[in-house]
Amino acid sequence: MKIIDKMKKEKFIFTVLDNMIYFYRPEKIADKKIRKVMEKFKTRQEVYLYLLKKVGKPLNPVSIYICMTIYGLLGAKYRKECIEYTKMYLDNILIGEVRHTQELENKKGYPINLKEAETMYRCIFYYSLSDLEYKEKNYDEALRYIDIILETNPKLKSSYIIHKVKILKKLKLDIVPFLEEMKTKEEYQIELSMEDINNYPERLKTEAIRKYFFKKNVDDFLQKELAKREKKKLKKEKSVNNN
Repeated sequence: MKIIDKMKKEKFIFTVLDNMIYFYRPEKIADKKIRKVMEKFKTRQEVYLYLLKKVGKPLNPVSIYICMTIYGLLGAKYRKECIEYTKMYLDNILIGEVRHTQELENKKGYPINLKEAETMYRCIFYYSLSDLEYKEKNYDEALRYIDIILETNPKLKSSYIIHKVKILKKLKLDIVPFLEEMKTKEEYQIELSMEDINNYPERLKTEAIRKYFFKKNVDDFLQKELAKREKKKLKKEKSVNNN
């Protein structure tokens, strides 16, 4: 297949995916060709399976990305395929998407270099893998991927804390050492209230909010866990005294 034909096919697939929100209202779709595709099928799943056939064997980063996206949209039944293609995409990252990530972050007022942008972009898919493996009850694998993020991403988010705590609890592991470690991170070193942050210049708010919620989640989880420990300790002491 000629490169130009392949590009047209991939553009067509992306356009169909973009218009899936109108699946039950095809009259809202401006492109007649796309509208005909929607009207041809009874369910969204049928459209997704049709698009997978259209892709054929994925041989480049774009087609791998398309397969990963569609298998993700197909839900739990195709979770293993989504995991497989997400791993493939991590080996075939689109440099254009990395540059787009860099551009977005630079607009927020904290410039990053291309290497940092690639790490951050990769972490989007490591997070997806961690979530997919968690849903498959592969908790060790889920933990491995969230740890990659925590070790490599130059910007840590509160969602990473929430997700790792969830995994550690499934594995019945102590979450306190993890939370204590997070207190040493640069993200934790913020002493601002939301009132302070709201008075920040617009370009600085995103980073300040990210750090604020990172610290808040670490503190909240740690406080709850230490309270549980204290409760267990008092219960044990009471039991010993009664005996």
